[in-house]
Amino acid sequence: HGSWAAYTYAFHPVVNHDRMMCVWFSGQSGRTMESLTEEEVTEGLMELLNKFVGKIYNVPQPEAILRSDWWSYPHTLGAYSYRTVLSDSRNLSNSDLAKPVLDVNNKPVSILYTLGAYS
Repeated sequence: HGSWAAYTYAFHPVVNHDRMMCVWFSGQSGRTMESLTEEEVTEGLMELLNKFVGKIYNVPQPEAILRSDWWSYPHTLGAYSYRTVLSDSRNLSNSDLAKPVLDVNNKPVSILYTLGAYS
């Protein structure tokens, strides 16, 4: 299944949905996954699940897959924003993250913050 499945970051249960799981991908695998068919995604993830827990659990085939286009969606392009622990104390909400940052002339400012690990 190529290297995309090897970069599966995590399988998480979905609260109040005991027959669902949320799968996270890292690196380019999210982008690659968006270009695959549902059958290819299912096959790759089933192989991965069975490799790690197949001797303990009988992992059933999924009935359906719902996946985002997070990487190619023009408003995210593979990035995300989040509220910090200080958001509540500053009365900030999710809608505040959607507002543009303005300069002293009330014009939108282009800002790019990057975080990374370097070795």
